[in-house]
Amino acid sequence: MRYLCHPIYVALTDYIPSLRALLILVLVLLLILFGFFWSTRHHSIHPAPAPAGSPLPATSYLHGDIYPDGARAASDLQAALTEAAQQHKRVILDFGGNWCSDCRILEIYFHDPSNLRLLNANYVLVPINIGQYDENTDMAARYGIPLTKGVPALVVLDAQGQVLYSMRNGEFEKMHELTPSVVRAFLEVWKP
Repeated sequence: MRYLCHPIYVALTDYIPSLRALLILVLVLLLILFGFFWSTRHHSIHPAPAPAGSPLPATSYLHGDIYPDGARAASDLQAALTEAAQQHKRVILDFGGNWCSDCRILEIYFHDPSNLRLLNANYVLVPINIGQYDENTDMAARYGIPLTKGVPALVVLDAQGQVLYSMRNGEFEKMHELTPSVVRAFLEVWKP
């Protein structure tokens, strides 16, 4: 019967099983990619609680935004300078975004018990939201933060608003590779 068919028909029927398999493979790969991109775009980042024995504390306080609306930056800075002058503290400007996992890790490290005591005793912390690198870029530039080097990036100010230190080389950009002791050393060096 095969010999009675047109040669083009015979050629196509020989390739259809492999064509079907290829089509199924492509569809499966597309579904996997779609699922991956759907899950990363439509679910907010919530860090999991730290495993037992980890240097990271529980993170239940981090499920919300850690950086407020970018429009608040100037007024938050002014309030922090006033508080720092009254309490003889320094101000830390923390430039970052709510999407930034390393910024969230820095927030966890700030809340490490020994770091938190040091932070609260010596500093007024001001989180500055950079949005998607499209908010408060002028403030970052004014304080010497090259956002192209990454975030989080910190600036230490005295109570009069003078820059004492500015992270210009992305020192904390890979916070996930650092430990709470690095943050503690930073806080020790720049405390009043």
